[in-house]
Amino acid sequence: MAAFFISIPTKVKGQKEVYNMENLEILYNNRLSKFSDELKAILSKNRIVSAVRLILFLSAIAISIFISRYGIYPILATVFLVLIPFLFLVKINVQFGKKINHLKALIEINKNELEGLKGNISVFRPGKEYINYDHFFSYDLDIFGEGSIYQSINRTCTRGGADVLADTLKKPLQNKSKILLKQQAIKELSDQNDWRQNFQATGNTVLENKVEQSSSSSWFAKNNSGFKNDSLFHEEIIAWVKTPFNFISIKQLPFLLILLPLITSVLFAFTVVGKFPFMGFVVWGLAMLSYVGYYIKKISSIHNRIGKKVNILDKYGKLLKLIEQESYKSEYLSNLVKNTTIKGYTASMELNGLRNLVKALDNRANILFAFFANAFLLWDLQVVFRIEKWRKKNQNNMIEWFDTIYKFDAVSSIATFGFNHPNYIIPKVKEGDFSLEIKQGGHPLLNEKERIDNDFEMNGHAQIRIITGANMAGKSTFLRTIGVNLVLAMSGSAVCAKEFTFVPIPVHTSVRTNDSLQKSESYFFAELKRLKAIIDRLENGEKLFVIVDEMLRGTNSKDKHLGSEALTKQMIKLGASGLIATHDIALGELMNIYPENIKNQRFEVEIENNKLVFDYLLKSGISQNLNAVFLMKKMGIII
Repeated sequence: MAAFFISIPTKVKGQKEVYNMENLEILYNNRLSKFSDELKAILSKNRIVSAVRLILFLSAIAISIFISRYGIYPILATVFLVLIPFLFLVKINVQFGKKINHLKALIEINKNELEGLKGNISVFRPGKEYINYDHFFSYDLDIFGEGSIYQSINRTCTRGGADVLADTLKKPLQNKSKILLKQQAIKELSDQNDWRQNFQATGNTVLENKVEQSSSSSWFAKNNSGFKNDSLFHEEIIAWVKTPFNFISIKQLPFLLILLPLITSVLFAFTVVGKFPFMGFVVWGLAMLSYVGYYIKKISSIHNRIGKKVNILDKYGKLLKLIEQESYKSEYLSNLVKNTTIKGYTASMELNGLRNLVKALDNRANILFAFFANAFLLWDLQVVFRIEKWRKKNQNNMIEWFDTIYKFDAVSSIATFGFNHPNYIIPKVKEGDFSLEIKQGGHPLLNEKERIDNDFEMNGHAQIRIITGANMAGKSTFLRTIGVNLVLAMSGSAVCAKEFTFVPIPVHTSVRTNDSLQKSESYFFAELKRLKAIIDRLENGEKLFVIVDEMLRGTNSKDKHLGSEALTKQMIKLGASGLIATHDIALGELMNIYPENIKNQRFEVEIENNKLVFDYLLKSGISQNLNAVFLMKKMGIII
């Protein structure tokens, strides 16, 4: 694994590097320059090696023509003498090619990170395939899709890693111990920028495309959902692992795979020296082919499942090797690595062995090779027998190996998110009744220089904050700020705040609602279904943190107020805590009835010099200043 050491002006010898947004930009620019220079150098060397290969090839032709008058043996000797250095140079070209691809991937990574620092996260895959309008909170909080939290975090280089990252955000942890373990793992990898980028580059250099994984998306394609047709590679491999054995169960097969090729070799030698008739040898070869043909359907079935996956197996093997080469302090990562070493052998070695066998099996696609290799060696049977032996040895471990790769991939992405936001903090996790204390909390997708941060505190269950305010005053953004940071905190991630202390709690939101023409659902009915889902969970005994933006907006003002009041009372009765944003300032009067459960907070707007002025600061009390009429007049609507 390559290591890259970048000198940053703020680094103090003997101390841990302290980053800010400015020297992060310097870091990525330095890495970009370093890898670009290395790429230029290796491209130059590669061109020289290619030129020497061409010279050797042309020289061999010229010399062969010149000495052809002396017979075939001088020509063969020339070819042999040239072939050795030629093949050596081919090997060097292949090695250079791998380094070139890796450097290109590293360059792409650092370019994207620089774009990300500027706030342009469109260079990262947005996870559109994970959008679920019915999820408890992910759609309302913009967890997936363009301009989403997932897009800001996502640096995954495997399909499975992308899925694990999505599940991490969709199903945040509720157990303090598990959150602390995840925090430690993320913190450990966040300090290993070289390792993270090498892991990502290794994954990015191999395309999980239609041939390799039935996916039509490129790793370097931008603005796409990525990994179309899902994780077929993983599914096909796991399905193959679980299939019945076809060949190792044939008791006589190991003996025949040794005996028959041995007989073929003896017959060939006798045929060459004239001791065995040529036609007899041909008949023997056809018999060998017929023996392979007897199993052709079973062989093809295995090849259809495992074939043409050499590159992606190579990729996964290299990712495992990167994981195995490091030692880890965090319990979460250490436990994952334990899955990769069994009885003295490593997962990367075993997966590389499978890769070589699959590569050998893929040779059957060459008709000429397949004909002679099967006629002489029973090639297909030899390979599938060894593949089944490999599967019998590793079938119980392979799922764990993939799981290890995917989890490292997801943790590495979250670690990069924390690394790229040095002003974020690792939240403190507590146990007991629900509590949430935030100092200077902001939304992670907003520009740091323009973002207005707020403090927030809530202790206990059955606690509701009614947030009132004028249009565009910041209510909805504040709701998402609290929700998003709470989800990140329970995922083990750093959060956008100066201080953040919390007790884990499930989040359920009703912020935006979609009506459905296909289901003949009105907006109001769709919203009622959303709210009922919250009540159902509460009635089942769950303790929830509820976020509701403009409750019952799809009906008339009177019914809206009556319904909102009734639902708020019911949520308090059922022990829900959370935030309710509304324009219905009369709803704030519930504080007089439930002084121990409800507090009113507001965002205000001022009109100065015929202009709206927003400070986006959360204050106590009920909002008094409205701006709808003012905005309508500004739009030319006569009131």
